[in-house]
Amino acid sequence: MGGLGEDLEQVRVWRTHGVSKTPCDYLNPNTMHFECSRIEHEYWQGWGPDIRGQCRFDRWRPGDEMSAPAETIKDLWYLHPEKQPIGKTIVWPDLGPLTDLQLLLGYAEPSRGFDVEISVRLNGVEVPQPPLRRQGELARLRLADHLQPKGPNRLEVGVRATGEHDYRQVCLGALLSR
Repeated sequence: MGGLGEDLEQVRVWRTHGVSKTPCDYLNPNTMHFECSRIEHEYWQGWGPDIRGQCRFDRWRPGDEMSAPAETIKDLWYLHPEKQPIGKTIVWPDLGPLTDLQLLLGYAEPSRGFDVEISVRLNGVEVPQPPLRRQGELARLRLADHLQPKGPNRLEVGVRATGEHDYRQVCLGALLSR
């Protein structure tokens, strides 16, 4: 099983404000986060692999349990939402041929807010998901029914705050089977 960090070269991050769309095309070598270099100036604004250990979880959402304890899950991505109405989308244009894809999503333990809208699209199709309501709880979305076994498989995850700005830490991971 692989994860989302296998090929950083293909990842694209976009910042949206109304109809305006700005690429966040600078991969900061110190943080490993994609930044909108002329707009964003804080660590938390960049999106990328969680190299600082901020994506911490202590339980699985009921019904999503796996044999590995939630606190042992690694290789998660840090996706902190901007102040509303700004949104961001992260895109993996081609994950290649896959036999299984399970997304891991949740609000990390340090989160203080839960008013975030998360959208997941796989191969252009919006994937329904149950709401995330608790900090420190990791959810698992099974997406095998939406895959193209011979590829390509395009994954898009959008995150947008829906309430007042607060300290929210949305984390994303994936279990990929080829």
